[in-house]
Amino acid sequence: MKIVVDLTSIFERKKHNMKKRFLTFGILLAATGVALNFLSAPEATYTSIENRSKKIKEGIDVAQDYLTDRKANKLTGKVDLQDVQKVREQVNLHKAMRSSASVLEWEEMGPDNVGGRTRAVLIDKDNPSRIYAGSVSGGLWISESGGRAWRKYSDELGNLNVSCITQSSNGDIYFGTGELYFAKYSDGDGSSGFVGNGVWKKEAGSSDFVHLPSTDLGAINNNENANWSSVNKLATDPTNPNRVYAATSGGLQISDDGGQSWTVAGSGPIQVNAIDVEVASDASYVLAVAGTLGGNKIYKSNSGDVGTFSLHHNFVASDNVMTQVGRIQVSISPTNTNILYCAVSDDAGNGNMKGIFRSEDKGDSWEIIAHPGFDELNIMNGQARYSSLLAVHPTNPDKVYVGGLDLWKWEKGSNWEKLTQWFYSYYPTFTDYLHADQHIMVFNPDNPNVLYVGNDGGVFRSEDGGSSFRPMNKGYNVTQFYALGFSPHGEVIGGTQDNGTQMIGWKAEHSNSGITQGATPQSGMKVKGGDGGFAEMSRIDSDIMFVESQFSTDVHGWLQRTKDKGLSLEYSNNDKLFLDAFVENYLETNGAPFITPFSLWENPNDSESRDSITFINGTTAIGIGAGDGVSSSFSGVLEATQNAADIDFSTLRFYSGDMEIIGANSSYWAVNFDTLGNAVDSVYVTSTTDVSSGEFTIDFGEPASLNVPVLASFETNYSAGDVLNVQSATLDLPLTYTLTTDLVPGDSVRIQDPVQSKFFLGASNGTWMTRDPLDLSGEGEWMQIANTSWSTRDIDWSVDGNYCFIASGTSVYRVSRLRYADDKAHGHVDGAYYVLDQITLGAAHGLPSGQAATGVYVDKKDANRVVVTFGNYGNTNYVFASTNALANSPNFISIQGDLPQMPVYDALINIADSSQIFLATEYGVWSTSLSYANLPTALTQTDDFNYIQERINYDIDPNGILTWDTIPTSQIVSITQNLPAQNPNWTPEDVGLGNVPTFAIRQQYYPGDNYGQIYIATHGRGMYKSGSFVARNNEDINEDVEEVITEEIVTSMNVYPNPVSNQLTIDYVSEYDLANVDVSIYDLTGKVLIKTQVELIMGSNQIPMDVSTLPIGTFLVHINNGVNSQYAKIVKAY
Repeated sequence: MKIVVDLTSIFERKKHNMKKRFLTFGILLAATGVALNFLSAPEATYTSIENRSKKIKEGIDVAQDYLTDRKANKLTGKVDLQDVQKVREQVNLHKAMRSSASVLEWEEMGPDNVGGRTRAVLIDKDNPSRIYAGSVSGGLWISESGGRAWRKYSDELGNLNVSCITQSSNGDIYFGTGELYFAKYSDGDGSSGFVGNGVWKKEAGSSDFVHLPSTDLGAINNNENANWSSVNKLATDPTNPNRVYAATSGGLQISDDGGQSWTVAGSGPIQVNAIDVEVASDASYVLAVAGTLGGNKIYKSNSGDVGTFSLHHNFVASDNVMTQVGRIQVSISPTNTNILYCAVSDDAGNGNMKGIFRSEDKGDSWEIIAHPGFDELNIMNGQARYSSLLAVHPTNPDKVYVGGLDLWKWEKGSNWEKLTQWFYSYYPTFTDYLHADQHIMVFNPDNPNVLYVGNDGGVFRSEDGGSSFRPMNKGYNVTQFYALGFSPHGEVIGGTQDNGTQMIGWKAEHSNSGITQGATPQSGMKVKGGDGGFAEMSRIDSDIMFVESQFSTDVHGWLQRTKDKGLSLEYSNNDKLFLDAFVENYLETNGAPFITPFSLWENPNDSESRDSITFINGTTAIGIGAGDGVSSSFSGVLEATQNAADIDFSTLRFYSGDMEIIGANSSYWAVNFDTLGNAVDSVYVTSTTDVSSGEFTIDFGEPASLNVPVLASFETNYSAGDVLNVQSATLDLPLTYTLTTDLVPGDSVRIQDPVQSKFFLGASNGTWMTRDPLDLSGEGEWMQIANTSWSTRDIDWSVDGNYCFIASGTSVYRVSRLRYADDKAHGHVDGAYYVLDQITLGAAHGLPSGQAATGVYVDKKDANRVVVTFGNYGNTNYVFASTNALANSPNFISIQGDLPQMPVYDALINIADSSQIFLATEYGVWSTSLSYANLPTALTQTDDFNYIQERINYDIDPNGILTWDTIPTSQIVSITQNLPAQNPNWTPEDVGLGNVPTFAIRQQYYPGDNYGQIYIATHGRGMYKSGSFVARNNEDINEDVEEVITEEIVTSMNVYPNPVSNQLTIDYVSEYDLANVDVSIYDLTGKVLIKTQVELIMGSNQIPMDVSTLPIGTFLVHINNGVNSQYAKIVKAY
């Protein structure tokens, strides 16, 4: 038995060149059976659901303001529809006349078990297993399994902003686009919602949705063309399948030819803005809601014909319900059209409930069934304009469902019943959980107890009339992400709108947290609730993550750090906050943006690090056993804690309690004395040690006391060239150091600590930094490094961590000399020795004015190359670049070229080719290549400044006196390239992605398995990755395919006919409901000829594939379900 513990060799960790921390190794006794309980487990702290929900759930206004800030013209505060349409025409022209192929190949990452805001759900009347769902920014999706799995309709859908859907009596299906209820609309123009483009139609028997030209925005130059920017509700006449009603931003529109042409229903408010339309199941009357915010009213027609709608409301005047009205919803009973219900909200903010009403005479008279002002009946939670659901039971006219934040039910003769609780998401076993913010409810025509709800969490299904729900989001990848982070293992984490912070692709083998794998590679795990935002994973230890929810302040969202991949973050706030009181107070006073930007810089081998570790060659003590009360002799092998150490056996000492043996080879009588100094007894002690092997045998002459450690101590020597094994002050990571001089006992050597990290936080009016983000023992020291605008949106840094660039307000800020921000005195803007240099980059440097600076990216090969992006419709230039960004006075030029004039949210300079630029925009990802010009000779600029340091000076006074040392310091900036004026051509990187809004793009720039991999966060289709620049072995099928097929063919897949001519059917048995399953056909060289994605249900599936384009020959059919791959061979005979 041997136990090696360094008792007194001390590493002095010098952090930030100013503070010292000492670590002394303790004695390890576990191997001898001695257990010492130094630590006690902290007592768990309970946080009530009510308090937790107040902190996490915020109103939708802030999310609307966030997008308004990035999208709306800064002069008008609105998004002009003419600007939107102009951009769409530019995008479409690019696609039609693209001059080069896309560079990136996208792979969907998910999450495939989390949905997103859904306002449109339809059960096919002819096939209740087929369900359509529309995401407000992720397009149309279809399920053939009653919602158990989903597939997207198309990446090439002309508009992804699906708002409503309906089906006519003959089976035709229509869906509308444009989300009024998220936008802050004024005079018909939206400022935050995604603008629609009319209606799409699928005729019965067809599988294709076609845009109705009559609803196209066209050239927006009059109100008629703007009618279709948002389609808020669609309905059809049950007796005339060609009559379609559309409640639009241009009033109530009516078509009698299946959408080929439209006529506004009448004059007055009904032609201004219609938000709802309902047709009685017997076609006996039609109700419409129209008007302006604060003046919406109900209109009624007995025929539904143009010109027959008249104002129709008869609420009791004393209720004052029809003044200052915001949103109104109506719902007519399908089985008794005399009975209908109406939900009314006011126009304050996003809408408080004014009342729920019921009529038994087709709306001629009303009774109120839910009064406003009761906290226990706070159905709408102050945001009825955003989320409101009203649905009469299909067979019971006396039962109605109402949804706002949660779902409620009322039945005649009974009280209101709250069916669901949104914050039960923290308790997954609770069946009455339903995601917050209800938008639509539909019923299965064959079983009214089966109903579906569309809300901010996607699609949910109940099979017991609403008493319990379960999510139906398998493959429904419509999550709206704001930002993302990643690990070197290909794991990603991102913050979403109302679906928390989701982690995808996590790998248990790369974690010490005990986390288990997800059900599929695209499974998402919620790390934190609320509205997520920025997120980071440490490249040094990917178990350490940083997450936030709205505002990132202690009261609202908490910026939090976790060391176990978030397993404990969801349920406990203890020790998870790492903001110190200083920055917390600042955030409470000044606030933070809704989506608070932060960024983690790390370098595990920073050659410019100013931090150090001091190795002290002290006395080494090791445990050689523990007393049992019987044995007096012990033996073993002496080992130093450093492999290079040379033991000085002349200093060897053995001891246990008050027993001691001195010398490597000794024998003598040891005399024991009493407290008066009288000799009591004596024992004969011996020690024998082989100095070449370190083997020893000792005998104390009497038994060592029970459980008392037996120790050996000695001094050591080191020679120049020896290698020391030390630990970094960051996570105790192992380091090595080669000695340049000899070390004798008592000597010390200072060793550079190269493991460095910085964390940047963009608050309102200031940007903060800590140099201790990976120090899990405490809060670390925070410093405000810059005064910035009220709205910081993005932060990036040079690869050496010495510079950071901040996109804030309408400007970009550069902060230099971060290497010297050792502590708050040197790094805080009010610090005594503030050493940083801050400049504001704006119009004088070539950047625009009056536009939101949305993103900034610093080339990780040359920090002089920087790209800045800007938002806000109605401008000319949105992307700028510089090749001298570190100069005293940098200059930027526009690289807009032929890029559509749309908001751009983020940028990336390709690590594999710095001339290649990628953008995340309102319409997906775009790329171009710039032409840099090498300068004949490098331009150099010297940054001279003084570094002032406090120290104790013993030269002045032997007792030490505090002095200030002024250290002249210089940094040299070298500029090697120029960026000539140019007009680059941009290419949409849309294959497999489409025009989905993309808010963030990042790339792994540091070495590793995924070096060069690109990740994007879309606001409607989840997250994607591209390995186009990742060096890989051939992962596709190669020339050994024949051998692979022989091994992989299984009985769960059958193909027929075989040989095949034009149409192939794949008969596949799946063990699970699966979405987005790849089905490919390869030739025998491994080239992909046909590829598609399908939805599988548990059991037998028949997958049709058109192979008419294949030449005659032998091919491979490949199905990859995310868990395993299976192959089959086919022959194309003719």
